Formats: sequence, C-alpha cells, structure tokens
Amino acid sequence: MSLENYPKIHSILDKQTPDRKELRPDKKTEMDFDYAEGPETTLAIDFDELLQQKQELESKTLMDKQEILKIFREMPHNSESINKNFIDQIYKTVMERIRKETNFLHEFDEIQRAINMASNGQKHADKIEIKWGADDLRGALGEYIHTYDKNGDRKREIKIQVKQPGHGEILMRLALRGRLPVGIEVFMEEVTHSLQSPDLPDLDHIKDNLKGILNFTVWRFMSEHQREIRESQGYRISTMRKENKSFAKLFQHLQKFASPGMPMMNDEKILYSIEAIDKLSALGFGVEEMAEIVRDCGLWSKQRAMYPRVEEAIESKRKQMNISEGDVESLVMADKIGRDIEKIKVMLIAQEELKKCERKITK
Repeated sequence: MSLENYPKIHSILDKQTPDRKELRPDKKTEMDFDYAEGPETTLAIDFDELLQQKQELESKTLMDKQEILKIFREMPHNSESINKNFIDQIYKTVMERIRKETNFLHEFDEIQRAINMASNGQKHADKIEIKWGADDLRGALGEYIHTYDKNGDRKREIKIQVKQPGHGEILMRLALRGRLPVGIEVFMEEVTHSLQSPDLPDLDHIKDNLKGILNFTVWRFMSEHQREIRESQGYRISTMRKENKSFAKLFQHLQKFASPGMPMMNDEKILYSIEAIDKLSALGFGVEEMAEIVRDCGLWSKQRAMYPRVEEAIESKRKQMNISEGDVESLVMADKIGRDIEKIKVMLIAQEELKKCERKITK
C-alpha cells in the first residue's frame, strides 16, 4: 500500500520510542523500538512496505553540499535582478512540486494562512506584527509578545532574531537537509504560540470592573501553568522534520527550557504533553485545532497525571474514528516514517530542479 493511501495524519514518533517511565532524569537508557513489528492494530498499515519505500529513496544518489554550492555559484550573476529572477523561477517550480507530490508544507501553509488573517485583524481583536532581524531577544531565537503598551493598548507581536530567509536560502536548505531554514522554523513556533493565546481583556475594562480583573488574573495564572503543553506543541510543530529530535531529546530540550523569571518545567507534564501532541496530530487535528485545545486545556490533574480536557479531545476523536488505542499508536508511528519519506522526497525534488538548472547553465 502506498503512502498516499494513508489518512492525512500530521504527527511524529521517533525511531527511539522510550517508555515514559524510562525518561526520568535518573535513567540513562532508552528502549529501542522495532518499526517492523509495530504496535497491535486493526488498521491496514504495512510497516514493512513503508520501510522499504524509505530505504529505496535513501538508496538514491543525492548531491553533497559542495555540488549544491557549486550550482549556486555558477548561476547567472550578470546583475542582482537576473540572479534573483533565476532563483525565483527554480524556487517556484520546487515549491509547486513539493505541494503537489508531498504533504511536507502542510503545517507551514496552515500557519501562513493563520498569520495572514491575524495580521489583518480577522482572527483576533488585535492585529499581529512580525519583526524579522530583532536584536532585543536576550539570546532567544524568537518571541511572541502579548501585552499592553505604555498607553494601555493591547499589543501582539512576533520577534525573530534572524532576517527573513530569501528564496535562495530556502532552496539551499531544502536541497541539503529536506528542511525549511531555522528562521522559518522559529516563525512557525512563535505563530503557534500566538494561536494558543486568547485575546487580552481591554485594560480599561480591567481597571473599572472587578470581573475583568478576575478574568485577567485567571488568564495569567492559566498561561503560566500550561507552559509544558504550549511549548511541546510549538517546538514539535517547528521541528517536525528536524534530525535526531527523538522523544527523549525533545524531553531533554524542554526540561532545560525556562523563560526569564520562570521556574523550570515539570517533568511529568512534559512527558504527557509530548505524547498528547503527537496523538492529537496523528488523529488529524490541524495546528489551529490543536492550539485551541491547548489554549483551553485547563489545569493539570496530579492524580491522573494529565490535562483532562486534552485527554477528552483525544478520546473523543478516537471513538469517533472507531479505533483502538493501539491504532492511535500505529497512526503516530506511520506518520513518523511517512515524514522521513517526505523529507527525502523534498531533498530529491529540490536537487532534481537544481540539476536541471545546472544543465541549462552549462549549455
């Protein structure tokens, strides 16, 4: 069965799939998971065929970094405009093929639509501004700001440390790594955080209304106690195709993560959050849908070791699809392999178009 026959699931499970209990800080080993065996499932997913498809793609000859750089160096440089037009044409062809032949840009396109609406003030009460090349991030690569300015007006802004990548940089990254540039990955994460965040109450309303003060206090409290699942979704979305981001490595990243003035994240919340985001994604929830679930996830239940509202969303969708918990795990795993396949396809597409360009140059 070909990859195209699978549900359009958008999640990730890594080759190393450790048990949650094995991810405690005092544990140093991970449990290897055999893709070929797969979890028990009633779904018609042939993991052997998926792995074979992946291996066949991996066996194809790919250009190395020096060959790709050589093509870029040999592109027409008669003038800046000629060079730009030449790159733009290749970029357009590559992106059209990627959208037609893969689901690689699914999350990016959804986020781009959301930010376009937000920038026009269509999704929130307040417009959102994007600032590339920000130099006031205190070492962070990006930041979503949702606060009040000195005049008491609501302010929504995304700051990204690097300058906005051009078409040449995007092409280079796709050809070399099967990934979008780091700046775009950061952009995707911060837009995700903006989707997770509700509108701030009007400041005048807060000052003059006891209920407004209470609502604002609750909003701040909830946002601070949902950091683990907010960051899990943001980081997962931005690094879905990043190499070596196994479950354990993502856990370790979030475990070390702390905003200025904020305490370290809770290990148990991190473990649950990573798994929950992967399951929501595998069950077909889009970026915005997941962000809404995260935004309204409520408080953490220590007794049940979960965000109950998130678990309700997972269970509701699972029952709606009439599948078992094992089926959900299978969808998660199949999507991970599928994303690995698509990453290779993206590299091949970009390199094929660059090779065509090289032939034109050498004629």
